[in-house]
Amino acid sequence: MRDVELTVTVEAGSAACFAFIADHTNTRRFMRGIKRYEPIGSKSQGKGARFVTVAQVAGRNIESELEITGWSDGKQMVASSVKGPKTRGSWTFAARDDSSTDITLKYEYEVPGILRLIPSKVVEATIEGELKKSLGQLKKLIEAEGRRPSPTITKRSATGAARSPARRGAKKPSSRG
Repeated sequence: MRDVELTVTVEAGSAACFAFIADHTNTRRFMRGIKRYEPIGSKSQGKGARFVTVAQVAGRNIESELEITGWSDGKQMVASSVKGPKTRGSWTFAARDDSSTDITLKYEYEVPGILRLIPSKVVEATIEGELKKSLGQLKKLIEAEGRRPSPTITKRSATGAARSPARRGAKKPSSRG
């Protein structure tokens, strides 16, 4: 099997990063070439959850069935194919001192069917390039979610009259001159 390992640093906590990737509805938002990614049955997270997936590779739709084979909340998730081309992918989350997170994707795969006729260096470069773009998109999406504005909170006086609006987490103006 061939493998690719890539890491991206995301300006968000590891719990937020893990939750974003663990939500299967986000997969098609950031993984390039994924046309379908749906749970089989009612379980969509945790060890034993299964998914049907269709990936477009070199203009061909390749269907497979994946099973979550490893799950450690906030730290790692692993999926392996049970039908279709042989693959194994893992996501690892490492919190950094500056509140950001290193997300590492390790993807192992066998080149499916007719794609074996294409020189392996071309296939490898294509897959690695698409995975790099996917991690870039993942970073943008998670960081954008973290920058959503907080709801406006209106402070009220003891009499119930509205005072100046304040944003949650906003600093009070300094009285220093």
